[in-house]
Amino acid sequence: MLSTNRRKLLDVFRAADGGLVSGQEIADALNCSRTAVWKQIEELKKSGL
Repeated sequence: MLSTNRRKLLDVFRAADGGLVSGQEIADALNCSRTAVWKQIEELKKSGL
């Protein structure tokens, strides 16, 4: 099961429609740090997404 922030992270990527999104933009959208964004991206990679 995906956490709320991971779902929001995926929503940010979908909204970018293949474009680039900075770590800071993602952090602002999720209201968290860039380090937290990085950790969540790593977890998504490990899960195969």
